[in-house]
Amino acid sequence: MLYEQEWEFFLKTMDWFELQYLYLKKDRKEVDLGFRSLVGLKENLAEIYWEFVQYLKEGVIYHLTDHFFFTYLFLVLPEKWEHRYFLVGPYLSMRPSQKKIWEMAEAYQIPITRVEKMEEFYTRVPTIPDDSLFYAMIYMLCEKLWEHELRVQKLDINWEISQHESYHPSQTAQNRGALLKAMEQVERRYELEEQMIHAVSLGDMTILDKFSSPRFISRRLADPVRNWKNYCIIMNTILRKAAQQGGVHPYDLDRVSSQFAEKIELLQPQTKPIS
Repeated sequence: MLYEQEWEFFLKTMDWFELQYLYLKKDRKEVDLGFRSLVGLKENLAEIYWEFVQYLKEGVIYHLTDHFFFTYLFLVLPEKWEHRYFLVGPYLSMRPSQKKIWEMAEAYQIPITRVEKMEEFYTRVPTIPDDSLFYAMIYMLCEKLWEHELRVQKLDINWEISQHESYHPSQTAQNRGALLKAMEQVERRYELEEQMIHAVSLGDMTILDKFSSPRFISRRLADPVRNWKNYCIIMNTILRKAAQQGGVHPYDLDRVSSQFAEKIELLQPQTKPIS
């Protein structure tokens, strides 16, 4: 296996962060640390994830945050590897408040007797801040594995998760259509991001008007400022690499990127947990 030592180091680092990681397989029964079984939901998340990873591409790190605020990373490993689909998670970018947990319990018809267990579960799930070194490490590793510059893509597939109505891509033509539509939206955003990266590498300012609309960034979290902040952190890293390709000196890259990082941090998110 190529880069076996690097990969082993990465897995040990996941253990240090106390993060679950696994290879997705068709017969896998569980991916969410037993959360849905704990709260009484019958949805098989492993089956759903196995269905949609078939659409993912090598060379991209995919981020997905589900309706319960759990984040997962998906990687399609190099073709010669024994298992190609790799998942990291679940973890949290920020812990939901008690109020939000009760709202989710009501929305998904979770019995009151299980809510206390639900609250306790959230305290055990790792929290990875947006500026954590974890992201820098995984980005560098993936560039090594794929031997080219990586891309980061936010997945925005909106499933309705409940005991009575679970989304499975293979169940009906309507659901397959919904999945295809969602994937088309992902591809469109990816194309726009690629245009932005290319424009930055050329120093072309004319294309930036396309990205001035809030509609360009889908709402992923309850806090809209947190939503923008997450996206800006990722784009700041990616566009720094694009500017480097355009010939900008590393000193200027570091200076400008640091200035933007400070501005991003100065954005005013909610001071309380998600509510």
